[in-house]
Amino acid sequence: MLFGTDGIRAKMGEYPILPEVVLRVSKATALFFKDKTDKVCIGTDTRKSSPLLAEIVSEGFGSAGFSSKIFGILPTPGIAFYARKLKSVGIVISASHNPAEYNGIKFFSPDGYKLNDAAQAKIESIFNSLERSETHSQNLNVAYSKSKENTAFANDYVDFLCSSIEFELKRITPLIDCANGAASTLIPLLTKKLFSNAKIINNRPNGENINKECGATNPNALISAIKRTSVSFGVAFDGDADRAVFCDEKGNLINGNNLIALLALWLKEKNQLRKNKIVITEMSNIALKEFLKENNIKYITTEVGDRFVLEAVKENNLSFGAEPNGHALFADLTTTDDGILLMLKVAEILAESGKKLSKIADILELWPEKLINIPIKEKKPLDSLYNLQNTVEKAKADGCFVLLRYSGTEPLLRIFMQAENNELIDMYASLLEEAAKKDFSD
Repeated sequence: MLFGTDGIRAKMGEYPILPEVVLRVSKATALFFKDKTDKVCIGTDTRKSSPLLAEIVSEGFGSAGFSSKIFGILPTPGIAFYARKLKSVGIVISASHNPAEYNGIKFFSPDGYKLNDAAQAKIESIFNSLERSETHSQNLNVAYSKSKENTAFANDYVDFLCSSIEFELKRITPLIDCANGAASTLIPLLTKKLFSNAKIINNRPNGENINKECGATNPNALISAIKRTSVSFGVAFDGDADRAVFCDEKGNLINGNNLIALLALWLKEKNQLRKNKIVITEMSNIALKEFLKENNIKYITTEVGDRFVLEAVKENNLSFGAEPNGHALFADLTTTDDGILLMLKVAEILAESGKKLSKIADILELWPEKLINIPIKEKKPLDSLYNLQNTVEKAKADGCFVLLRYSGTEPLLRIFMQAENNELIDMYASLLEEAAKKDFSD
């Protein structure tokens, strides 16, 4: 199988992130879109392997008659912006939140949206029909190059971001962790235009330090920095800046469910919540669902994944959808999740209300949660996991919510659970983990 939950991704040098495979999937994608456009725009994050992969992608599209623009380092939502603006296929070379040794490709259609399952299946069919090309000869261990930054393209996207807000932000002081990733070039340009005294950390990429002890997957660096200074809030992006996690001015992490509740209520009050309905996922906290009902906000629940949230937002003509992990879609403004736009919306809420984030974000009585990651060697059908399924039924009988899913980017079984108290969480977390390990022991 070629595609995962968000394009293709693996460690560099492992299937499907092999030069020959990347070349072939690029040509297959070009052939799929040939009746709609003959252009492709390509952006990267800051991994040392990204410039080489961008060149291979350009070569693959070129073999099908496409002209390429390699934009260099730019956040994923920036490429979605340009795909729509230029009526071009959009390609992002990034492995998002994964460590530097991983890389991947995200795909956008000329309308700026990610590809749906049907499109991915068709591209994979074309890919399988193409003859295998000779392996690309360039060295995989290419040097990281600062020359791949292009502020002209970043400035265009910055102008769009500035136009998306309504309130003056000069009095707001954010502390921004760029994860040494794709936001590193753009954030200084943006903050000079909108904030008087923004503080920026982890914006010195060297090709190997993306997401390393920083960013959305490791917010300890952000928390520590906030406690050493005075700010309005803190925000940390992942490697390609399509999601963000937040801290209040005291350095306390804001639970993503609280953030969704805050944004939904704010949008409703501004009459910007179409149909008074939002899209959330199965991993949303039960307290969030109760809050939405209490505030007459309807919701649609989807599978976990920003692609599924997007599809539900589009199908139902809604304006907002979000996940607790920091993905948020403002559909009246953009076609994909945008961590930087999310940061600006949080700043707007603070500017408009005049209140501290610590005073307005802690609005839910959250049910205790736990996520357990079980390393696996193969993805067995979930309904074949006898011991685990029996334990899940017992947990549900005791009032727990349990969700089983495989990671789309790593060899992991994820067990997510919620319960009314920590005692139930602790008891069933141990039992579920033990049962899963039994099922995967043979």
